[in-house]
Amino acid sequence: MWDVADPRRPRAAATLGGHTAPVLSAAFSPDGRVFATGAFDNTIRLWDAGTRKTLAVLEGHANGVVALAFSPDGRTLASGGYDLTTRLWDLSVPAAGRVPLTLDGHGDIVYAVAFSPDGRTLASGSKDTTARLWDLSAPVPAGHTGRVYGAAFAPGGDLLVTGTADGARLWRANARREPPVPLAGHTDYVVATAFHPRGRLLATGSLDYTTRLWDLSSPAEPVAVLRGHGDNVLAVAFDPASTLLATGGADRLIKLWDVRDPRRPVAVATLTGHTASVSSLVFGPDGRTLASASLDGTARLWNVPDARRVSVAATVRGHSGGLYAVARHGRVLATAGADGAVRLWDTSVPARPAPLATLTGHTTTVSGLAFSPDGRTLASGGFDKTVRLWDVSAPGRPAPLGTLTGHSERVESVAFSPDGAVLVSGGADGTARLWPLDVDTVSRALCAMAHPPITAEQWRTYLPGIPFTPPCG
Repeated sequence: MWDVADPRRPRAAATLGGHTAPVLSAAFSPDGRVFATGAFDNTIRLWDAGTRKTLAVLEGHANGVVALAFSPDGRTLASGGYDLTTRLWDLSVPAAGRVPLTLDGHGDIVYAVAFSPDGRTLASGSKDTTARLWDLSAPVPAGHTGRVYGAAFAPGGDLLVTGTADGARLWRANARREPPVPLAGHTDYVVATAFHPRGRLLATGSLDYTTRLWDLSSPAEPVAVLRGHGDNVLAVAFDPASTLLATGGADRLIKLWDVRDPRRPVAVATLTGHTASVSSLVFGPDGRTLASASLDGTARLWNVPDARRVSVAATVRGHSGGLYAVARHGRVLATAGADGAVRLWDTSVPARPAPLATLTGHTTTVSGLAFSPDGRTLASGGFDKTVRLWDVSAPGRPAPLGTLTGHSERVESVAFSPDGAVLVSGGADGTARLWPLDVDTVSRALCAMAHPPITAEQWRTYLPGIPFTPPCG
């Protein structure tokens, strides 16, 4: 450290030890009370500028840390490194629970990071010859200690649940800094989540062989524990009338539960037929049919006139490997799995589902599917770390809309907000990511990131002969 009170005569004030390899970067917090150092020992150290003692050691980078920057409010630290990643550290949480959010996308060393003055945008510069702008205004539920298997919005859009290796958590969808509410009770990974259509209940399925029901007005403990599966519970789904809950498991069974009194759920039916794990479930819009996907490579449509009279309407085949996901909107059923393909089916006649189209683009297993509320867009998430959007407004002639990248590990699940303006994806990288899809929202965000807007003189220089029509005017 150097005393630069007299910049013409700087003097050494202190030499700090702690890193075990060359120090590559340093940065002070805005208030000057804390400073950070990054080194080739793959760590970041936080120091008290007054006492010059170590406050914390941040571990997460897989190689040297060459760039550091504090956000304007001092609550977030950005780092860039030789592991090709940019990472965000929330300094407002205790050190023991501090897990970085990883921004993946550069193809070479990240040499520079910088926040915009309002803290809503981060810039990163890399040896790959690109600079990237990251929108930080949208919440990114992070801090899980393991992969995010499931994510879903509540019907009102104000709550988001994530199911992870460290249990389930409830987040305020629009409160980036508000900590989540942990749902304690499961003794193993939570891999399936579903909100009651009326928004008052949440169901979570776990590798502890149980399903738990939570009253969202008082989520300190579950109101009921549903036991009956002899193996992992992998799928949960409520019917539209809010009277039934379907659960599917690695025991190859589907169970139907009467949840009209959620404190006293009653098992009313067990559906058999799949020859491998049941991985995904979804009811039809009228609640009279249930679709299931299985690792046996088939999807099944079940007639559910009532919970005690259930029969198989059809078995859907066409994939070359196990199925991981099923989704439905109206008469259109979507299935996806290990072969990397998404297939669309017309279920107007449940006994004879007809193929409509096959969507290709993912390079490996597709693990999550979701239709937008209006049914015009389908989202798919895969082990190739991408989320893909498809225009299915004409389901017989679907078209790709775009690919969303950012997860550094495979995508486990996808879900739309009730208004269709936001998509959430859960990944094995320990994060759930919120993607704004509304055109006006995205346009405003891009214009804010591109500040200041292009001037008339710049327009004439770079776009001669084209009338001045600034996109952010």
